[in-house]
Amino acid sequence: MKKKPHLLVGHIRLLGLAALMTTGLTLQAQTRLTSGHTDIGIDYDSGFHLSVGFTAVEGGPEVDYEPDQAVLVALPPARTTVPSNPNFSFLGSPGSDIWILPQVQNTNLLFLGFGAEGIAPGTLRSNQLTMTLKKVAGPGLFAVYLTDGFGTPTKWFSSADAPGTDVQTIATGQHTHVNWAFSAPGDYTVTFQADALLPDGTPTSSGPVDYSFHVTGTPSTFLTKGHTDIGIDYDDGFQLSIGSTAVEGGPEVDYEPDQAVLVGLAASHTTVPNDPKFSFLGSPGSDIWILPQVQNTNLLFLGFGAEGIAPGTLRSNQLTMTLEKASGPGLFAAYLTDGFGTPTKWFSSADAPGTDVQTIATGQHTHINWAFSAPGDYTVTFQADALLPDSTPTSSGPVDYSFHVIGVPTTYLTKGHTDIDIGYDDATFELGISHGEPEQDFDVNNTVLVALAGAHTTVSANTNFSFLGSPGSDVWILPQVQDTNLLFLGFGAEDIDSGIFASNQLAMTLKYATGPGNFFVYLNDGFGTPTEWFSSEDAPGSDVRTISTGAHTHVNWAFSAPGDYTVVLQADAHLPDLTPVTTGIVYYSFHVVGTNENWINPTTPLLQVAAAGNTLDLSWPDHQGWILQSNSVSLTATNSWSPYPADGSTNVEAVTIGINPSKPNVFFRMVKP
Repeated sequence: MKKKPHLLVGHIRLLGLAALMTTGLTLQAQTRLTSGHTDIGIDYDSGFHLSVGFTAVEGGPEVDYEPDQAVLVALPPARTTVPSNPNFSFLGSPGSDIWILPQVQNTNLLFLGFGAEGIAPGTLRSNQLTMTLKKVAGPGLFAVYLTDGFGTPTKWFSSADAPGTDVQTIATGQHTHVNWAFSAPGDYTVTFQADALLPDGTPTSSGPVDYSFHVTGTPSTFLTKGHTDIGIDYDDGFQLSIGSTAVEGGPEVDYEPDQAVLVGLAASHTTVPNDPKFSFLGSPGSDIWILPQVQNTNLLFLGFGAEGIAPGTLRSNQLTMTLEKASGPGLFAAYLTDGFGTPTKWFSSADAPGTDVQTIATGQHTHINWAFSAPGDYTVTFQADALLPDSTPTSSGPVDYSFHVIGVPTTYLTKGHTDIDIGYDDATFELGISHGEPEQDFDVNNTVLVALAGAHTTVSANTNFSFLGSPGSDVWILPQVQDTNLLFLGFGAEDIDSGIFASNQLAMTLKYATGPGNFFVYLNDGFGTPTEWFSSEDAPGSDVRTISTGAHTHVNWAFSAPGDYTVVLQADAHLPDLTPVTTGIVYYSFHVVGTNENWINPTTPLLQVAAAGNTLDLSWPDHQGWILQSNSVSLTATNSWSPYPADGSTNVEAVTIGINPSKPNVFFRMVKP
């Protein structure tokens, strides 16, 4: 890490100040670093220079930032719990929440260390320096520690200790990665100071230097429908939030930005129109997911709401909203269409970060179109800026919003042995879906788990089952004992070898569940007594179940109403050295078929063929309701197709056909009624 010139940065800041005075915009030089190899850079050239060195791709170029130009971010997957090992008691009580940026690289998190490799030998006495934790400000405990090859921690720094008493010696010419721990989400300011002696014994110091950290809380709410706004308020400073109203005219619930995920359901999928005015969304016909500016009760209705800011609070009764950056698997864009359907682009991740700025009037709220070109997780960072009546600039600083876009279903699983598949391979902890025998893996993002109408029953009068509802009320259950006419769904961790995780176990958490009714998972013992595992009626994230590796367990999955459900799960574990690992949150889609619903798998079936002797076996798994047709004339004889069997039965998924040698050419096809 080399010391860099600062003249250009200073020049940019002066230009930013001039722009601020003329336009009311503030220039925030902070960059949010969320993943990649990063160091607290320590250099010496006629004096200490502390910085932040960042490499997005291992082996790629390093970018250096001044400490006040970067925010070091711990994303939600950094969250774990304090182990029961007493060696880690300095982090908190066993089982309590802790967010850790680990010393072993996890590509989904910031890989943060101390780097003094740019200091040449002989620059400092004994080729060493000391780093002191001067102070910490934040909502929780801050600690830094190093674990050895046996997983035993050595505490370096802790905000629980007296300021200035935690001092660590660092060798020049090297860099070291450590674990960075935070006990609560929010913003932290961590102040370090580097000190050393020069070869002649002269002391030298960097003085106190502040570093900014942001710990992203684990979302507790997933918003899929209803009137929702990016809330913009001002009371001695900007406050950005999320305001959501489940039922129009009902009460509004406000969330901190890191408490909620804004979800684009699969129903938001469409294609880019063949109109050049929409070319900023992609090529005509390409996939696009849109949360529209005109309310659709089946989707999130999302806008910007500044109606809580009273007239006269801000100069000209307006503010600006800037797209600081957007990250995700595809393009992000927001735009407004006029009465003639002509779009005006507000924001786009294709533009340079910080260049898309939109003026918003106070006292109002506006709904716009939110577009995403691919399914998956997005982080969209906005910043609100304004001038007060006396021309004092004010800013919210960058604020992250989380979006999740659900892919278009390509597979619906309705019957057969199926598992929530739990795997750990090549240091990657993952949740998936496995189905069938032999087992086949399916993509969680475009697979729907279906509870057919045959799953419908009523709640037992046995009081042990009162958590499902009142006796006699409707409930749909995918049972823990296999019923060949229904999905047989469990949790499968049998592919995780013994010794991979501490105690050979992991924790499965129900982060959230949303749908037209309640959702439950429970296990019956040998006497039929249920033990409740998960319930959508409990606080999000409070239901945690221990699962043994090397095994799989089938449970009962219950739904109190028909319709579409989104169930959000997360698996967490510790490696033998107590390094935490997590899958992060994973979204599972369920569809529960109503008793009066004529549901047929909408995807085109794959006709499976097997010949044996004089018979032909045809099957179309998971597609009951489709009709098999045959044609013994030719493919061009379009009027010669007829159902097989002749009654056009829709309640089968397989037939056995005797081969008639007198008919050498017989064609078969599937038709959706």
